[in-house]
Amino acid sequence: MLKYIEHYRDVPVLSLDFEARPTAWIAGDFVGKSTTAVGWVWRHEGTAHSVVLNRKMTSVAPIVDAINEQIFKYDEVLLVGHYLRGYDLPVLNADRERLGYDSLPKLLTHDTKLDRKQGIGLSESLENLVTRYELEHEKMPMHEPWWEEHNLLQTPRSVKWVKERVERDVLATLDLYEVMLGRMKAPKVWDPNGSKMPRYRG
Repeated sequence: MLKYIEHYRDVPVLSLDFEARPTAWIAGDFVGKSTTAVGWVWRHEGTAHSVVLNRKMTSVAPIVDAINEQIFKYDEVLLVGHYLRGYDLPVLNADRERLGYDSLPKLLTHDTKLDRKQGIGLSESLENLVTRYELEHEKMPMHEPWWEEHNLLQTPRSVKWVKERVERDVLATLDLYEVMLGRMKAPKVWDPNGSKMPRYRG
C-alpha cells in the first residue's frame, strides 16, 4: 500500500487539523477526547473546509465521515499536520472505534512538528513557527471561556469561532509545510497499532 513513500512529492497533499473536547477522566490526569471539529485543505486546491460539532448532531459521525471521505479520496495521499501523528490521527481513530468503524489503516504522514529538524531552544508550536517564518495565515487564538462555551453548549457563535479556528489552522499548517520542506525529515508511516494518545500535565 505504501509503495509511494519514495515519490511522496508527486502525491496529493491533504492538510488536516482536529479539535477535540474532553469526554471522561480515565486515570491520573489523563482525559479521554472526542472530535469537536475537523478542518482540511488540499494543497492543489487551496480552499479550507471544515465540519464542526453543533447541537443538531447526535454523534460525531458526520465529522468522522466527512474526513474519512477526504483521506480516502485518492489511492495515494500524503497527510500533513502539526502533531498529526501524536494527536489528530489518534483522536480520529478513537472516534472510529466509538462509532463501530474499523481502525484506520497505515497512513503516510508528514508532521510539521515531529518531523522538523529542530533548532535547540526554539518553540515548536504552530503559532510561533508561523510567526517566525512570517507566513500568510496566522493561528486564531481560542480563549478558555470560548472553548467552554463550545464544548458545553455549541452556541451559534461558538460554532463560528471553532470553524474559523480549524480552517485557519489547516491553512497555516500548509503554509508552514511549504517553507519547511527543506527543514523536515522524510515522511513517516503512521501505524494505528503503535499509536497512543498523548498525556498532558498542567
